Amino acid sequence: MERQSWLSQLLYTGAAVGGAACAAVAARNLQRVLRARSRIKVLLAASAGTDARVVITGATGGIGQELAEQLLRNPSVHLLLGCRDHLKAQRLFQSSERTKVHRLDLLDPDSVQAFADEAHLFLAGGESGLRMLVNNAGVMRPPVSQSKGDSTWQTNFLGPFLLTELLARLRQKQQPSPVRVVHVSSRLEKRSQLDHHLLDAVTRGEVGENPYADSKRGLMLWTGIPRLWNVQAFCFLCVVREVHRACELR
Repeated sequence: MERQSWLSQLLYTGAAVGGAACAAVAARNLQRVLRARSRIKVLLAASAGTDARVVITGATGGIGQELAEQLLRNPSVHLLLGCRDHLKAQRLFQSSERTKVHRLDLLDPDSVQAFADEAHLFLAGGESGLRMLVNNAGVMRPPVSQSKGDSTWQTNFLGPFLLTELLARLRQKQQPSPVRVVHVSSRLEKRSQLDHHLLDAVTRGEVGENPYADSKRGLMLWTGIPRLWNVQAFCFLCVVREVHRACELR
């Protein structure tokens, strides 16, 4: 009996300590989320202008959905969302008159071209204000696809690359202001072993052991390359971590 009582006390104590630890972690994460949301609000207030227009790829869940919802808290913001499941996106944002949804499949170059044209028209319209593209769409475990090439690389790097370059060329012809582009990266890119040998292998269809990390590393490296076109590109990681926590706290 004494042993059972001792074990019971030990289990209760362990459960209490574990519960307190979980509560502390949740409280810390909530504070970070609130700070991130507050930071986004402050940044928008300073830069949105009269008519801010933001294009976001991938907004039917996770970071993209949370980011879209936070941006819409500012009454000056209008959104164009590019989503593979555009019907789901329409359901999620049907109550917002400041949101347009267009189908975008990053595995299909024709779909990317059509979305680039739509994004150009969207960004060219309206009054003065922030103009930005957020390349958020990405996959870690891609769905089965009939397209040629690796679906992870196509979704995480090649698709965003093509969309950004097409949009930049269209903007260059008609708009003097630069294209401001945000690429959503991942801490997992630190696991990448990407080098020129692996890049050569990727062109042959040999994607290596960690295509997600490698494709995200490729996205970050491409961000730092000087461009012929009038593009301002940034990698977005620190704030994304806090927005992601917000998604987990829904």
